[in-house]
Amino acid sequence: MAIPKEKVPRLKLGNKFKKLQIAPDNLEWHKIVKGESLEIIAKDHGWRLEDLFHHNWRTVNPLEVNWYLRKYVGCLNHDGKSYIFNGLEKPGMILVPKRAGFLLKGPGREVKVP
Repeated sequence: MAIPKEKVPRLKLGNKFKKLQIAPDNLEWHKIVKGESLEIIAKDHGWRLEDLFHHNWRTVNPLEVNWYLRKYVGCLNHDGKSYIFNGLEKPGMILVPKRAGFLLKGPGREVKVP
């Protein structure tokens, strides 16, 4: 089966996870698990799918999103149209909004999100 259609963005502005990287303010890194989808992740965090795309990859173009999923998230499994998460993606991380009430730790800081 052929890989999903994709398009290389003219400007590669997306966020790519790097070990020990701190997420931008009000966002946190989320490890993708088996059975999740971008739709589920967006809904669980109170975002529209387009918001998830924009905050992670600065695009809402589905072909560019497919490119980022393969190159930045490490997706390999697909159904011929889009990528499917199996929990084995490397690095398998995307940005999501911080959840209220969680204790966040970073270098030299510990903050409780209201």
